[in-house]
Amino acid sequence: MSDALLLVVLALGAARLTRLVNDDEIFAPVRRRSVRRWGEDGAIPYLLHCRWCAGLWVSLLLCAAAWLLGQCSLPVAALFVPAVAYAAQLIRSMIEE
Repeated sequence: MSDALLLVVLALGAARLTRLVNDDEIFAPVRRRSVRRWGEDGAIPYLLHCRWCAGLWVSLLLCAAAWLLGQCSLPVAALFVPAVAYAAQLIRSMIEE
């Protein structure tokens, strides 16, 4: 798979998974449990509710998986993390307008 196509696939996947973590009802029990356990001002609830934070962590996991599966080199995966996170947020903002 070319790096450009991999970037697009990772960005689309990150956009969807970030939405799952932040907004979808299926993940709401996890978000509520994190608030009960760590409080509203805790780091974990913040990461689960902040689009940019969750998007970065989701992108990191997806890019690490792509590297571990041999889809890209480590330097490419490292450079993809912020690019995928940013592209995923752009996709989400275009969809939600």
